Amino acid sequence: MPGRPTVARLASDFQKKSDLLDLTLASGNRANRRRRLNRFALGALYESALLSLTKSLETFLEEYFLLLLHSPAARVEVGGYAAIVTLSNREAVDQMFGLEENYLDWLPFGRTVARAEQFFPSGSPFHRLERASQEKRLLKVNYAMRNAVAHNSGTAVKKFLDLPEVMSLPVRTRSVAEYLRWRDPVTRAETWADHRVAIGAIVKALAASSEADARAFMGTEDPFKSGDSPGSGAYRCHSCSKLVTLPYPGSRLRPCTGCHRTTSYYRRVW
Repeated sequence: MPGRPTVARLASDFQKKSDLLDLTLASGNRANRRRRLNRFALGALYESALLSLTKSLETFLEEYFLLLLHSPAARVEVGGYAAIVTLSNREAVDQMFGLEENYLDWLPFGRTVARAEQFFPSGSPFHRLERASQEKRLLKVNYAMRNAVAHNSGTAVKKFLDLPEVMSLPVRTRSVAEYLRWRDPVTRAETWADHRVAIGAIVKALAASSEADARAFMGTEDPFKSGDSPGSGAYRCHSCSKLVTLPYPGSRLRPCTGCHRTTSYYRRVW
């Protein structure tokens, strides 16, 4: 009998599904090189992989969110967050959301954040992407690709084609399948490979045991500006590199006394 779900297990399950999709595409590419699978069929395989990856992400978000609602141990596992509403077990959570009859949308990611803000202070830990522009952009691109494949409507396809990431590519690659198969001329890395790894990093960041651990999985954090209350820690001025320390969680960043700018921007050091 499987043990009780934990946040780590949910993240591990996502990674296993992601790895399996990668193996499937690798097999498809080998078959294509041996002329056993044509380009059209290979493209369909890539599109199917994208839909499966997105479904796995949505499953992780739902199971993670619901687990945090009813499991104090899970909340401790990811940094000791509180819950505005707590329920005794998963059955109570399912009944509250009517999951036996209703389907909850978790993407675009803003829907997850909005729902989290109703049940967790500041939307924690889903707020971890609040200042992660790269990760939020990646999720937006993934959502546009998913819609273009799943709905194949004029509007959905146009939103995909209008993405700057797609418009910069040769015309022949401007389909979801060809975009995913596109290889960077310098690194030779396939878009699918980079995309899959980046989505996995988002899952790891959300499931990390602390804010510091979460930041290790994400790109450069958006800068803070004077007047913000980013939490206790050390912050370095973008203009003059002066180091400022905030001793308390509610402390606010002030205009830098090193460069004397009216509005200063800082990056987190720790």
